[in-house]
Amino acid sequence: ISVSMATLSLINIDLQNRMQATEAHKHMLDLDLIIYRRGPLFINNITLAEFTLKVSQDCLSVLTNLHSAVSRQKSFASTPLRNNGLSLSPRAPDQSLTAPVALAITSIFAQLLDLYELNLKCILTRLEKLNVEPIASTSLPGLTFEAPNPDTRCMQGMLFVEAIHNLLQRMEVLLGISWGPERADGLLSPRQMYTLWNEISDESGSSITRTDSVKGSMQKAIWRIRQVLANRGLYGLAA
Repeated sequence: ISVSMATLSLINIDLQNRMQATEAHKHMLDLDLIIYRRGPLFINNITLAEFTLKVSQDCLSVLTNLHSAVSRQKSFASTPLRNNGLSLSPRAPDQSLTAPVALAITSIFAQLLDLYELNLKCILTRLEKLNVEPIASTSLPGLTFEAPNPDTRCMQGMLFVEAIHNLLQRMEVLLGISWGPERADGLLSPRQMYTLWNEISDESGSSITRTDSVKGSMQKAIWRIRQVLANRGLYGLAA
């Protein structure tokens, strides 16, 4: 867990630095600024879009490792001790996560939602301007996926949004804040979940609305890109 905490701290710092850079250039923020390998948001040889995907994957990896470690601890704690053939009471379970780890996760998750919203705003705004600002057909370097790299920028954009949507859902499940049928015991205790929900609450005060709103925007962007690809004969909407 100490290794995970060190990794979470680095992720948190990277996110804070990126969000500060984004805030400093919000007056000129658009899709070009987050996808092209130039400009003030092209930091450490990585674009903001590439960073969004990478930091999400890194965060999911840490949460997955933490969840496995905590699950092993809980399993060990619930196993009765044996003394001369007699079963004794199970070991008292440790707290799932220490406060520093839970707070680091809370900070990261809140910033990830901000980062997703920023990316989606730029994507959806650009999609609304396709008639006057067509999107180039060639794919961008840097954004790679498990599937064969797409040969069109729109397809690349769709895979990007699908990827971060999937990563967000998997992080929710690991944290225990998913509200779907896949909900299971997660990393956070009830008190830690309350802290997280309070941190990510939107202006209406509903944290559930905030996460659902982000995922809804992702689904909207995916559908809109599919329409564009279908109009170009590159995607079947029934697929």
